[in-house]
Amino acid sequence: MKPGHRILQLFLILSVALPIILLAAICFFLFNSSYAEFIQKIAGAIDKPDWTEFLKSVYPGKSFRISRVASLSILSILILSLFPVWKRKEKITANLASFVSDLQLISRSLSTRLKSYPAIDRVFIFAFLVLLAIRTFWLMSIIPMQYDEMWTSNYFIDRSLWKSLILPGNNHILYSFVASVFLYLPIDRDVAIRLPAMLSALAFVFIFWMMIRRYFNSASAMISTVFVSSSVLVTMFSVLARSYSFVLLFSFLSFWILFKMKERANERSWKTCLVVVLILGYLSNPLFLFTHCFLLLVSITDAIQMKSWLLFRMFFKQSLKAVPVLFVFYLPDILTNHAAEIARYGFPDIYRRSFLLMKDTVLYLGLWQMGFGWGSILLIPMIIMAAWLNRKHFPANFFTMCSVVALGMVLLFSFIQAKPLFDHVIIFFTISVGTAVAGLCFYFSGKRSINNAIVVVIAIIVLILNSYFVYQGEFLRWSRQMDIAARDVSQTLIKKNIRKIYLQYGYLKPAIEYYSRKEDLQPDIYMGAEKSLDYRPFNADSVYEAVVVEKDFMLPGITSFYQKAINYQNAEIWLPK
Repeated sequence: MKPGHRILQLFLILSVALPIILLAAICFFLFNSSYAEFIQKIAGAIDKPDWTEFLKSVYPGKSFRISRVASLSILSILILSLFPVWKRKEKITANLASFVSDLQLISRSLSTRLKSYPAIDRVFIFAFLVLLAIRTFWLMSIIPMQYDEMWTSNYFIDRSLWKSLILPGNNHILYSFVASVFLYLPIDRDVAIRLPAMLSALAFVFIFWMMIRRYFNSASAMISTVFVSSSVLVTMFSVLARSYSFVLLFSFLSFWILFKMKERANERSWKTCLVVVLILGYLSNPLFLFTHCFLLLVSITDAIQMKSWLLFRMFFKQSLKAVPVLFVFYLPDILTNHAAEIARYGFPDIYRRSFLLMKDTVLYLGLWQMGFGWGSILLIPMIIMAAWLNRKHFPANFFTMCSVVALGMVLLFSFIQAKPLFDHVIIFFTISVGTAVAGLCFYFSGKRSINNAIVVVIAIIVLILNSYFVYQGEFLRWSRQMDIAARDVSQTLIKKNIRKIYLQYGYLKPAIEYYSRKEDLQPDIYMGAEKSLDYRPFNADSVYEAVVVEKDFMLPGITSFYQKAINYQNAEIWLPK
């Protein structure tokens, strides 16, 4: 056996053994603890020892008993799966070796293809990536940490590397893990946890350009890349420390791989790549399901057009292969969430659907993709026209057909859901808009030679218009004033060495915890909101070191024991008299 094969065989053994060891540890933990001890240990693991009653309400004793049985059953299945894996270890190792070799060939092929392009193409993409990186760092410097970013950091990223992977309730598993690694870099914490978002967005832009340049032409690649990368969604997701830039990257990679499977159905490497990318996409965020549905509809549409179900069968088979790995990673969440919790997010009442909501969704698509709601007046005809004009030109007809499928899927889902889809749900639609733009550019520039200077001017105009809509709109700064106030209030409390805080203004809680963690502090925070797990009725004669309220909000009796000390735009700090 070759040395490389021995390493891959060791990797195979570990990849099977580690989930079994993890599940065995979970079983031991569940069967070696009483229900009360289990709740106390979970509360301690998340640094919330006073949350025991809340945890009991969302995870009752019946769910605990079901988790015991389920974990033991799953462990038995995994142990039984060892036998067929061990029996076929040589074949599986050979397939892994072939996959690694194919990845090296794909990497060299992309490098060779990049070098074969004219100098203006290479100069454009690298200069544009540098420009995007500078723009993103600038946006990071002017956009304070937002509520959701700080919440994710407090409860998942800051815990530890292994806790970021297994803590229940984390919808950003892969991003939390990568951001936890980046925290070890000798850079500011705000930049460290946002840096993975920027890097994945830049990777998406580069790969998008490579694909459009490969299958369309230089002008199409330049204009569509500028259009997509400067759009609202990509700009926003490249700045914020959330997993949506990862979803964008893996959505596009899976889309590209699906096309490669159509183009070269006999190459096993692309099928294996699809399994890996699907796993990474779902580990980024469960909302990758919408991308998966989009790809499934594309494969079905292609089957109907081509009168061959080969692509659909390959896609469906590779999708099934991703399930066991995803099951292991989401197992803690599965075992700690009972059916009632899942049912809360089920399908809404089908009778609440309304055709009026189709209009709202159309406006919403234009808002997120083109910077203003009525941009959809251009967006939808653009997608339909791109598909019609390129219907006889392969592969442009495949990509533009996918744009129409994505548009129809978004409208259908919004109709079923009875409300417009949110920005992070329609991530896959960004890809389709980009390919539609490329299709239009390709049609109008493919049969004639266009001066490079004209293409550059068009790209600059697109960049300026998109940037204007991004920076003038409320997309990145809708909460900016509140986030600035949250940062300023937190830093004031830290400077005054205040450790016991009564907080009526709930929006500030993640910020106070986040900025305190930066200074290795952990203040005691009591909340005025009744639904909060840290709720405590305000008692004016209690000894709080500070009371923080929303501006002009008066707690009963506060003036008897506290005096207004510091005013902010959205908040006030009251200190004891």
